[in-house]
Amino acid sequence: MPSSSSLRRRARLLLGSALAATTAVTVLAAAPAAAQTDPITEIGVTDPDSRFDAALATLLRVIYRDEAIETDDPTLRDLEAKADRGCIDAGPADADVPTMVAAIFDCRLTEAGVDEAHVDKWTAEALVVAECESLFEADAVVFDGRYLDTPHPNGNRYSAAGVFQFIRATADKWIEGGYANVKDARLNIDAAARLFIHNRNAGLLGWDDWACAAAHDGFKVGSVLPGWPGGPAELPAWVNEYV
Repeated sequence: MPSSSSLRRRARLLLGSALAATTAVTVLAAAPAAAQTDPITEIGVTDPDSRFDAALATLLRVIYRDEAIETDDPTLRDLEAKADRGCIDAGPADADVPTMVAAIFDCRLTEAGVDEAHVDKWTAEALVVAECESLFEADAVVFDGRYLDTPHPNGNRYSAAGVFQFIRATADKWIEGGYANVKDARLNIDAAARLFIHNRNAGLLGWDDWACAAAHDGFKVGSVLPGWPGGPAELPAWVNEYV
């Protein structure tokens, strides 16, 4: 996770220190207290500064969307983005995308020491988020790729692609081989599982990076997950065939 000092330096340069501190605290205040203090493993227990850093990093991703921030600061290179292939190859070799999502999330969450009930719960949520983000299409690109290089009328560029719709900057950090492999279903799903776990261990809710769950990017006004803003009462029945 980026150091407190490096994130605050970046916040001062980009937003001004007062704005960054105010909005980051707002992000944390919106999350249930249990979610801020119940990371997946003991190793992931964070202090208040770490939770501030995590919230600020999320804020910067939301505001700057696809704008990658270039840096030579080694503290900003997340070592958790480097993963072995163990869970990437989970499940049948010829599995369809929903089966891959279920197998890879189950594998990563179990590997992280999550109890069985939460493995099932979060794997079910992963299926719903993936279905909403891409309709389980590995080659899906937001807006059919029209705004990868040409700005949207709102001035932003949009590069979200693959099963879990990773933007370029996040894909380069979390997907093996970076954005060039964003349409590789297994690599995309595995990166989503590791990012979910990383977010939980940072004191966030897990699905903070995905508009279908968090409904925070201006295009989605309600979540597909129970307990999130505008979310349904329960998950759809179809997820039960995979979990």
